[in-house]
Amino acid sequence: MTTAEATLERDPWAALLGQVPGLSRVELVGKGVGTGTVFQDVSGSGRSYPWLTTPQQLELRSGSPQDKPTGTGADALHVVGLDGNFAEIAEDTTLNGQTAVPTVRTDWFRVNDAWVLGTIQNVAAVLIRRLAPNTGDTIANVSRGDSRRFGSVLTVPLGRRLLVYGWRWAASGADIQVRFRYRVNLGPWIVRLGPTFGPPEFDGRALALPLVFEEKTDLIWEINTTIEQTFELFAFMEVL
Repeated sequence: MTTAEATLERDPWAALLGQVPGLSRVELVGKGVGTGTVFQDVSGSGRSYPWLTTPQQLELRSGSPQDKPTGTGADALHVVGLDGNFAEIAEDTTLNGQTAVPTVRTDWFRVNDAWVLGTIQNVAAVLIRRLAPNTGDTIANVSRGDSRRFGSVLTVPLGRRLLVYGWRWAASGADIQVRFRYRVNLGPWIVRLGPTFGPPEFDGRALALPLVFEEKTDLIWEINTTIEQTFELFAFMEVL
């Protein structure tokens, strides 16, 4: 156990407040639309997540003409992701309403987070997509008024590892079956299946946690249920 892990076990509140050197809090919120027939990726879109296979340029587009500096909504987004070497990268992109705006960087391989810059919320969902003509694939999205990326997809950056201490699903009115998939350095997918839980909620900390995922690990949560469900992840990123 590392010093940071030991401190986290002894004083989790200090970690939550950002007072443990080498640890940063990870926040993920997603939603599954609820098909009730097969497991679905909780990617915010209700379909299989379109993993990028090569580093590339992305574009940002809002569903409202008001999400731009001269409008009444959000001015810009801060996007955090990884390049082809799994190194962390970031960029601020000024929005132009319903007109797609390309990123300056052309080496996006993963998008781990995105949030609205400033205090004004986005009027409509802001989609982060492959650059045209492949605009059918949404890599990430910031839902209307949320000001933060929506989904349960994460890739552990180079030089870090992820310590997962729990996750929670809202399961009002329906049973829910949970699982997650992960792969290390683009290797084969490994599936970990959880049991079926009933409402009102399932707290993942009831399982054998914490879980530790090493650098270059792709990770995604999935559900099988008939009703739309909300997902929250409790985790910390440790600097190696």
